Amino acid sequence: RTTNSNWSYEFDNVATDSLYRLAIAATKVALANTYNIFMQSDDGTQPPPDSSGYYRRAGGSYYEWFDYGNYIGFDNPGWAEYIMVKDDVPAATNWKSAAFGGTVTGTPLNVRFSYTVVQKDVPISVTSSLGTINYQNVIVVEEKYEVEVTPGVWQDATATLNFYGKSYYARGIGLIKFEAYNALNAVTGVQELRRFQVF
Repeated sequence: RTTNSNWSYEFDNVATDSLYRLAIAATKVALANTYNIFMQSDDGTQPPPDSSGYYRRAGGSYYEWFDYGNYIGFDNPGWAEYIMVKDDVPAATNWKSAAFGGTVTGTPLNVRFSYTVVQKDVPISVTSSLGTINYQNVIVVEEKYEVEVTPGVWQDATATLNFYGKSYYARGIGLIKFEAYNALNAVTGVQELRRFQVF
């Protein structure tokens, strides 16, 4: 989250389909918490023109402040934070976000995120158009979505959405890989780190 740290990713092993992310000096304050601001561009534009999110750390937990209304597809925007990764818990640890409530074309809907550390401190190799890089001390986090079907009763929405994800975080570097899966556990998309510079 340090100023001027930057990362370059590519999607689905296509060298020309890329994403550049940059941590800038400015910060954002929301609900008395201070978040580092990341910017992004898909063509390396300097400085990157588009917001890539607001992030903070407290202990071993990393938070994102985000517009859940836009992300989930609710009729109206709504802002909140959630824990995206924990680096101080063992493998098999699960946690849930708070419920994000809204309406979709007027129909009420409550959604929450469910995260599980599926591997901890493992080596992972990432292959992009620039070659293969081996990373150590990687945390693999599985992200699924749950829907409240009746008050207090939550149901995994993987089959309905035909989607869940896995994020790979390397210590001292950040996100090195993201995989999208369908309900049959087949990879449907991948984002891989090509290069990074962390200050």
